[in-house]
Amino acid sequence: MSELLDNIKSELVDEETRNIYAEDFLNAYIATQIKVLREERGWTQSELAELAGMKQERISVLEDVNYEAWTAKVLKRLARALGVRLVMRFDSFGSYLDEFEKFGRDSLQVPSFENDPVFQANDNAEVFTGLGREEFQGFVIATSDSQSPRNSSITVTGQSSFVASAADPCLENVRRIA
Repeated sequence: MSELLDNIKSELVDEETRNIYAEDFLNAYIATQIKVLREERGWTQSELAELAGMKQERISVLEDVNYEAWTAKVLKRLARALGVRLVMRFDSFGSYLDEFEKFGRDSLQVPSFENDPVFQANDNAEVFTGLGREEFQGFVIATSDSQSPRNSSITVTGQSSFVASAADPCLENVRRIA
């Protein structure tokens, strides 16, 4: 664990500090992810606002990391507009350190339903899911000639799933990183 994470861990012992860290991180995470997803799709704030049935000014406010008046209703509207699902859950404070350490543009990107490889898999593909962050911390991505029946490609999405042909020789190139 880095010195920064060790310092944060020691500060989380205090209940008030722990709650401030958690709330500030949640606000920054949501606001930043909205912006990252919008930019990933090549949309302006006005375009996202139109799709979500909001005004551009509202999107600007929602992308502010200091905003804290989130409502499930607004987040659901944004999820629909972005073509993703909204996940809300309670979690341990221990998971905060891992999320804080991995926080960045790559960890915030999520494909829309239309671009989700799990739903674009062909009939002879097998979908492997449930490979959570704790289990796999990374993948070696291999691509081979898709013209050959024995060869295909592995597409890695986020940190939770990948698609590959069941007989894919590339599977031997996917390694567990402990």
